[in-house]
Amino acid sequence: MTHDQVEAMSMADRISVMHQGKIVQAASPIEVYRDPAAEFVASFIGDPPMNFLPAESSGSGRWTVAGQSLEGPVSGKNLKWAIRPEDLRVSDQGLGTGQDCGAIGSAYAGDV
Repeated sequence: MTHDQVEAMSMADRISVMHQGKIVQAASPIEVYRDPAAEFVASFIGDPPMNFLPAESSGSGRWTVAGQSLEGPVSGKNLKWAIRPEDLRVSDQGLGTGQDCGAIGSAYAGDV
């Protein structure tokens, strides 16, 4: 389910996501989609689901994710960086990493 599909649905003011018999998150549908409270929620909601990348703390709120330095929480422990596929953009600027990449699959997501 895409962000637009979640926004267009009129399922309820609040929804609850349960895992192993416990409520993991109870919030508006858009909040559950855009700001999931746990990795389970992020991986459960959306088609395709969120992508998770390991992030290593570089100190002072800087994190190394896929070879890139990004700003994030000022936490000393390692975490996972999560991003929804629709938030990714193809750029002709490149990242300067010298790594080639390409599509490994495709999925029909409706007419554009």
